[in-house]
Amino acid sequence: MSGITGWIGDAISAGASLASNAFNAAKKWLDEHSPSKKTRKLGKWFSQGLSLGIEDETKCVVKAAESVSESALGALDMDSIMDKLKDVDIPETMMQVYAAMDDRQSIVADRIVAEIEGKEAMRSARNTQSDQKYNELLDAVKQMSKLAERPIITSVKIGEREIVRATAIPMQDAIQRNQKLERRLRGER
Repeated sequence: MSGITGWIGDAISAGASLASNAFNAAKKWLDEHSPSKKTRKLGKWFSQGLSLGIEDETKCVVKAAESVSESALGALDMDSIMDKLKDVDIPETMMQVYAAMDDRQSIVADRIVAEIEGKEAMRSARNTQSDQKYNELLDAVKQMSKLAERPIITSVKIGEREIVRATAIPMQDAIQRNQKLERRLRGER
């Protein structure tokens, strides 16, 4: 077992060393001392290459894992294990396993329900905010349309004396008069 652990530790150290050396070499090659577009691009290609390399060697990893598991199984003393299993109360053990599984399923179900309820509450809050904003906008439009119904009065003064005064009729009235005039010009009533 210690041989496997040592091998895994060596593999991890080698991988970390490889990554560190690659990063330092790339940084030196680019003469970069801070994040840049070149460094980002290099990281992208490096990551994709590393990913492809791992995929290429997947079969080797599977073979190594199979070999380790076969060796581990071969090292087991099955007679000793069988003797120990004779004293195990299988029905009681299975009841404990099932109880643990039910507890775990309940926890997962509770988390899912809580997540869904939280998202639904957020959606409801957003809809309420949207409705409120829509109503505020509608009120503003109504206020603006009321302004269009009021006459506009303007005057021109020279000194203190008013020379000209003009009153503009509300927009809606003017639009309706223009439409009526256009219909008459077309011969409609």
